[in-house]
Amino acid sequence: MKLIKIKFFFIIIILTSLLSANDFMQIVAIQNGMSTYAIARALKKAGVIQSEKLFLVLVRLRRADKKLKTGTYSFKQKSSILKVINKLVKGEGLLTKVMIPEGISKQEIALRLAAHSLGDESKFLEIINKKKLEGYLFPDTYYFSPTLSEDQILSEMLETFHDQTFDILNNVSNKDEIIIISSLIEKEAKIISEKPMIASVIYNRLKKRQYLQIDATVQYVLENKYGNRKKRLFFKDLKIKSPYNTYLRSGLPPGPICSPSLTSIKAALFPADTNYYFYVRSKKNDGSHIFSETFRKHLRAKKK
Repeated sequence: MKLIKIKFFFIIIILTSLLSANDFMQIVAIQNGMSTYAIARALKKAGVIQSEKLFLVLVRLRRADKKLKTGTYSFKQKSSILKVINKLVKGEGLLTKVMIPEGISKQEIALRLAAHSLGDESKFLEIINKKKLEGYLFPDTYYFSPTLSEDQILSEMLETFHDQTFDILNNVSNKDEIIIISSLIEKEAKIISEKPMIASVIYNRLKKRQYLQIDATVQYVLENKYGNRKKRLFFKDLKIKSPYNTYLRSGLPPGPICSPSLTSIKAALFPADTNYYFYVRSKKNDGSHIFSETFRKHLRAKKK
């Protein structure tokens, strides 16, 4: 009688574990060298399974201890334990981890995604150009299924941008202009605390209708034209004809030149209140700049 009750209880636990409670997804990394116990703990901690012990029992019953494949997986929370084990044994649902850094351009994004075997580089660029996605592919760490199309991958990155910036851009009338300015700040500033000051220089020069003369815009032209940037710009490079060349064209470039970070977007929204019109990289080699109100002071700063 006691044995029957135990078996009945065990069957109830298994049946309960097979039910999926909701559709919330969790990312779980199963790394090389992880024991079955460690895998069970990781799954339990992520809320994928409810019982480590039951997971271990079922793995042993299936003789799957050495068949669980490493990789990054996407699971529903409180999933069926048998389905989780099947996924791990078959390697189904494996995701590819891709880090999209701040300040990366569309060419670099397309190349990086293609390098992770997630699609075709030229196809990525074609979609980005057609939909004008430069600047709107949010820098973040992504986990993509290899089965996604190029359009689906870029749509997910665009959706992340909207999710991350909704609170700060929701009431902004000219979002495109803010993202363009943010992208300039991103490429020019190496220190977060200087971003509002660089933003102030951009706005001050725009008000005076002065050329922005930002080297990063020329580098963007070179990258689009020749596929790569230069370590150092020469005087002839500043004469390249392009609406993005802020040495030859007043006002803002027609579009963003990279994917800006949230700190750069905030700096574009809330620039410092200064009388600066110039800045030059200091010789401290720490990414800092010297800011000046006049061209004369700027020339002196360049000699420091």
